[in-house]
Amino acid sequence: MPLFVIEGLDGSDGAAIRSRTRPAHLDFVRAAGARVKIAGPLLAEDGETPIGSLIVVEADSLQAARSWAATDPYT
Repeated sequence: MPLFVIEGLDGSDGAAIRSRTRPAHLDFVRAAGARVKIAGPLLAEDGETPIGSLIVVEADSLQAARSWAATDPYT
């Protein structure tokens, strides 16, 4: 099965969304099990401020990866 990279960049209200939905987002990623090959925050140049997320996921197709990502609570 192919791998797809999902890059999610925070919008202007990203910090607020992140703080409200982080537990649900982590549950969402964990529920995907071994399909998620790597996942973590994207950080600003200061190395501390989250500005988005990066996930590498195994999926049947690009559309399947997009559909899965669209249900992420961070979205």
